[in-house]
Amino acid sequence: MKTLQLYQGSSSYHRAIRIGLFPAAFFLCAIMVWLTHLFGDMGYAFAYAMLIPISLAAFTYGVRGGLLFAFVSGIAVVLFLPLHLLGATQTELGNWLFLMAVFLLVGGLGGLASDVIQDHLMRIRSLARHDMATGLPNVHALLMALEKLARSKNCDASHILGVVTVYNSGEMSSAFGFSVMDQSMQKLATCATVCLPQGAATFRIGSEQIGFLSQVRESEILTLLSRLNTSFRQPLIHQSQPIHADTRIGYVVISGFQEEPESYLRKAQAASLQASQSGHDISLYQSGIRNRARDNLTILGELIGGMERKEVFLHYQPKVSLHTGAVVGAEALIRWQHPQRGLLPPAAFIQRAEQSTLIHALTEFVIENALRQAVTWHAAGMEIPIAVNVSPRNLMQPGLYRMVLRSLACCKAKSELLELEVTEGAMISDIDMVASELHQLNDFGVKIAIDDFGTGYSSINHLDRLPASSLKIDQSFVRRMLSEDSSLDVVDAIVSVAHKKGVEIVAEGVESQAVFDILRELGCDVAQGYAIGKPMPPEEFRNWYHNWNSINFVQPVKSH
Repeated sequence: MKTLQLYQGSSSYHRAIRIGLFPAAFFLCAIMVWLTHLFGDMGYAFAYAMLIPISLAAFTYGVRGGLLFAFVSGIAVVLFLPLHLLGATQTELGNWLFLMAVFLLVGGLGGLASDVIQDHLMRIRSLARHDMATGLPNVHALLMALEKLARSKNCDASHILGVVTVYNSGEMSSAFGFSVMDQSMQKLATCATVCLPQGAATFRIGSEQIGFLSQVRESEILTLLSRLNTSFRQPLIHQSQPIHADTRIGYVVISGFQEEPESYLRKAQAASLQASQSGHDISLYQSGIRNRARDNLTILGELIGGMERKEVFLHYQPKVSLHTGAVVGAEALIRWQHPQRGLLPPAAFIQRAEQSTLIHALTEFVIENALRQAVTWHAAGMEIPIAVNVSPRNLMQPGLYRMVLRSLACCKAKSELLELEVTEGAMISDIDMVASELHQLNDFGVKIAIDDFGTGYSSINHLDRLPASSLKIDQSFVRRMLSEDSSLDVVDAIVSVAHKKGVEIVAEGVESQAVFDILRELGCDVAQGYAIGKPMPPEEFRNWYHNWNSINFVQPVKSH
């Protein structure tokens, strides 16, 4: 916005100078003519002072303005110079001609210099308002267009400001080089121009974004956007090859221009991001989207500090054997006691962290704190392995094996005290790399569990390729066993096949006596859920553990 104001201020300032300097130069010229006439013999000296208004005119109005003022000044000097000074001799006439030549030379050269400078400044202004690679108007041009529209008589009409973002730009650039994005932006802008009404404008507002601004009836907006979306789905031809640009459209409807231009642009960009995150092709800006985006960035920005200040900590949920009732492990679940927001559950920040590089630091933090707790419990006679959830991004990042070994060494913990839970979806994109990392960890003694088994990407073939010691049946099936026979059949099938593969079965989401009984009848090995114990702080978990052992629990759990 500051840049926009600078351009507008510079342009207005230049216009004001051009308008105001004409009477000033004219007046200065008249003063010099009057002094030339007034001082008689000394007047010829004042005649050369006419170079001042001539120079001002030349630098303000260019070659034509400089020559015009020079010619007028020369004639004026001749007309008002005392006649006895002009005389009729050849020398005096030559002096006047010389004076006129000096005037014209100064006016012409000064005007030429001014024109060159003005042309250069216009080029700079044009470059500042256009993308150099594509020649399309840029974000500054868009803001200026919005500002101009806000001041126009047409400002009350409905306008649509849209932002089209290409979300597979990294893949495109790595496959075809950086130039592919410049050419793609040009082609997408051309597609938009064809689909948009007459008078609409397109802009390149970022390396991966184009914007469009158009007046439109509100009843026609959806039709227009659908047409645009269909056009963007057509393949782009690059180096004779068709390629797909994965675009999302975010837009905001403007009526009345009650906000700053930059505010409308940020709203449209936020809507485009919202479209991508929600899986939609097109998204209208809704109140709160920008606040959520700002909140996301703030949460992530505060996360590292929260870990350093020990605001982020772990709770532990017990896992017990369905056959003996013994406590066989615990799952570490992260919490954040935020100083302003209060106690934040994992859903408030884990997903956001998983979409960023902070997930690696967060996972290492959880593993180290879980290992320290396991070592503390082990020293107190509680040899309980602790399970830690590993994000898909952790598995896709080379070096998970080294990070885990570093944490084990740092905490002086035995590898048997750590279990890593990985989701099936995390293994689909690159099963070979994931399997390699997990096999290295398993060979070192770290247990591997497949979490949320039975949802989305379930494949029993994973058991042949991965060193999984246990499967965790997704709690959605466990909770529906009493009401849906299909869920009961799924759990039964998973237990049967897993046991044939020699893999232990863990059921999470156990919240009642009836579910506990059914799981034990089906042959499930381990149960986890609120019917057994909720996630607890370490001290509370230890008290629960001793209380559990004190009643020598070998019977089905009682409902809570």
